[in-house]
Amino acid sequence: MKKLFILFLGFILASCLDERTQDLSSVDEKNDFYFKRIEDGMPITGDENLILRCTNSIAGGYCESICISEYLPQHQRFTLAMSNYEANGKCFVYIFGFNLQDGSLPSVRYYVGDYSTRVINGASQGYCSGLDLNSANFEGGWQFGDDTQNEYLNLYSSDNSLSKSLILRANQGDIFTYFDDNFLDEVTIQTRQGYECRKDSELTNQLLEDLTI
Repeated sequence: MKKLFILFLGFILASCLDERTQDLSSVDEKNDFYFKRIEDGMPITGDENLILRCTNSIAGGYCESICISEYLPQHQRFTLAMSNYEANGKCFVYIFGFNLQDGSLPSVRYYVGDYSTRVINGASQGYCSGLDLNSANFEGGWQFGDDTQNEYLNLYSSDNSLSKSLILRANQGDIFTYFDDNFLDEVTIQTRQGYECRKDSELTNQLLEDLTI
């Protein structure tokens, strides 16, 4: 998630479209990488979430899937991370933007919901209710930091001033734990598999309510 990170509009003129296609399929010569779509190996269009980063410098060739934001940060994607039941019946959701290459802070939105249960096909399932993606409990920027003793999740307000520095009790990249002094309890946040590289438009209230926790 440390790599964690608004789509460009296409140009109308055909010449510009040709130039854009060439740019998206170009080779990163410094690292001997080239990029292509996962499903058919064709050049990237910019609408993808995950893409393939490939190299021929390893015998037989090698490809791995990455979020398009890691290669083309202008195509911004987001990571959805959330807790299970925490802190006296609460649940927590973070939506992290990916690190930006211009050095500015990536965005983060933070929500507190209510842990609720419902019965589906005869089985009780938990979910996070009372969330509205248009009404974040916190919205600003984020950055990991550390000193000789601790690692932190630093949250910054819209003017880039430090709003809160959360000491991480544990950090495994896609799972981290911190003590929330508002709820006086430890909170464990985990990246939701399949939602670590999504367009903002794909993250909806209905999606959050449909996720089982």
